Amino acid sequence: MNYLSLLNKDLNLTQSINFNNKYISINRKCNLKHWNSYFDANNNIQIMILGRPVIEVPEWQQIQELEESYITKFLIKKYVELEIEDFCNQLNGAFSVLVIDYRFNKILIITDKLGIYPIYTYGTNLEVFQFSSNFNILADNLNSEINIDYVSLAEFLKKGFIYHPNTQYKEIKTIDSGSYYILDFNKKNITKKKYFKLQSQPSYNFNYLVNKLSKALEKSIEKRTLKYFGKKGVFLSGGMDSRVILANSADSTTEAITLYNVENNETRLSKKIAKLLKKKLYLIKRENNYYYKSFDESIKINGSRCSPTDDHFLGLKNNEIIKKYDTVLTGCYADWLFKGIALDRKQFSFLDKKIPLYSLKNFNYNFFSRRTLLDKKYEKLIKEREDIIFLDKENHIKNEIVRIFPLFQEETAATRLTLQQLFPWDSIFSDNDLIEVYQQMPAKYKINSEVYDKAVSLILNKVKNVPHSGKKHKIGINKYYGVLIYFIKVTIDKILKLLRIKKVNLITGDASWMSSKKYATDKEFILLWNNIKNFRLFKDMLNDKELDFEKILKNDTKLIFKCIVLDKFISQKKPNKKL
Repeated sequence: MNYLSLLNKDLNLTQSINFNNKYISINRKCNLKHWNSYFDANNNIQIMILGRPVIEVPEWQQIQELEESYITKFLIKKYVELEIEDFCNQLNGAFSVLVIDYRFNKILIITDKLGIYPIYTYGTNLEVFQFSSNFNILADNLNSEINIDYVSLAEFLKKGFIYHPNTQYKEIKTIDSGSYYILDFNKKNITKKKYFKLQSQPSYNFNYLVNKLSKALEKSIEKRTLKYFGKKGVFLSGGMDSRVILANSADSTTEAITLYNVENNETRLSKKIAKLLKKKLYLIKRENNYYYKSFDESIKINGSRCSPTDDHFLGLKNNEIIKKYDTVLTGCYADWLFKGIALDRKQFSFLDKKIPLYSLKNFNYNFFSRRTLLDKKYEKLIKEREDIIFLDKENHIKNEIVRIFPLFQEETAATRLTLQQLFPWDSIFSDNDLIEVYQQMPAKYKINSEVYDKAVSLILNKVKNVPHSGKKHKIGINKYYGVLIYFIKVTIDKILKLLRIKKVNLITGDASWMSSKKYATDKEFILLWNNIKNFRLFKDMLNDKELDFEKILKNDTKLIFKCIVLDKFISQKKPNKKL
C-alpha cells in the first residue's frame, strides 16, 4: 500500500527517518522510480513524494538511462531556486510532497491544488502533531485518546461522505487542497497556509473555452503517456473520458482494459473503440460477488469514509494483466470538474421519462444523488456545519467548489482512493492548464457538459462517431439534437425488448456496473445487515424504530451499505477510542 506518514513513533514497516523525534515513513509500490525519495547532500534537502507530480515534455531531456528519482531531483532544484509560494504553485499534477529541509530544521508538507491525495492530521502544536495519507495508520498509532464525532457519523449516514475538514474522529482533521504546513523545529511552531484557491473567473466565449480545454486535455495526456511512463493501460468504458485518453496517447502500444459482468452495449462499444484505434483490449469479467469480496479491505484502506460499492478496482489488485502496467490511466474526475454533477440542477422529463437534459435551479443542500432523511436533531447539526461551508448560496460555481474540493471528499471517492494506494495510477484532470479552464467555465456551459463534450469531440480522431454508451449518440453534437436521438433510440430499444428481438440483462442493462439493489439482495450483504451491532444508534439517528430492510431496499438502497460501513467502523475501533 502507498502511504506517507509523520508519527511520534516508528511504524517499523519500512525504513523511516527520525527527524526531531518525528518518524517519517513512505511506502511507494511502483515499478517506475522517477518519483522515489531523494536526499540532496549538497543542499541538505530531502524530498518524498506520494503520487505523481508531472513535468513538461522538454524537461525530460536531461534524464540519464536508468536514472532514479529524476522528478524528485528536479523538484529539489526548483525548491532551492524559488520562494515557497512560487515552488508550490509551479507543482503540477496529483500528489502529496514532503520536504525535509535540514538547513533550517523544517519539514514542509504540500497538498495538490485539487486535493486528490488526502492528508489526515492530529494535534495543533508541534509536540503532538502527526499526520498520514492513510486514515487508519494515523488513528491506530496515536497514543492519545480520540473520540467518535457523532455529527460526522450522521453526515455519512445521510450522504455517504463527510465534508472536509471533518472526519469520524473529533481530533482528526484533513488538510485543505492547495495548502502547505511548515513544521519549524527551531521556533517550535506550525505554520499553515493556502497557496492556491480556486476562483471563478467565468468566460462566456464558448469557442475559446472549447479550444482551450481540448488543447489542455491533449497536453495532459501526452505528459503521462511518454516513453518514460513505461507500459501503459487505460481503463476503457463506452463513454468519452477514457476513450479520449486512449485516442491521444503518445505511445502507440498503450493498451485498454474493460471490466464487465455480462457483455452488453458498453463492452461492444469498447471493442469497437479499441479496434478503430488499433489498441489491444483486455476484457476482464467480474465475479458476481466482486464487491463483497473486497468490501472489508476497501473499508480498511479508505478509512470508512466512502462506500465500497463504488470501489471498482480493488478486486483487480492481484490481477496478472493489471500488474504488468507501469502506468494506469482513468477518466476519473471529468464528471465532477466539467459536467456539472455537483451543481444545483433539475433533470427534464418527457412523457414521464427522464432525459439527459438539465437546467440550473436554486440552492439545495442535497445534490447529485439521493440523501437519507435523519432525525431533526441531526439534520439541524449537519445544516449548521453546512451553513459555515456555503457562504454564498446564490453562486452556483462557488457552491460547486466547496462541494467537491478537496476532491478526496467526493462521495464516490472509494475508486480514486484505492487507485492511488494500490495501483500505479495517474489523473489527467489534475494539470494546471485544466484547472485554469475549470475556473473559467461558467455553470451554464457545465450543466449539460456542452463545452467538455465539444472539446473532447475535437480530439477523438477515429472514434468521434462511435456513440456514447449512455447518451446513445456521437459526442459533441447539439444538446437538443442529442436529446432527440437519445429519446428515439430509447424508444426503439423499448420496442425491440417488448418484441423480444433485443435482450438486455435485467441487472446490468447496457452499462458497466450492476445496480445497488442487486448487491443489497445478495445473501452475503443480507447477512452483513442482519449482523449489524449498532442498530440502536442508527435507529436514533434516522428516527426509525423499525429500520425495515425491505422498505429501505425499495426507497433508499444506499442506506443499507452506509449502515454496514459505519457499523464495521464503530465495531473495529480499539477500546480506548471513546464512543
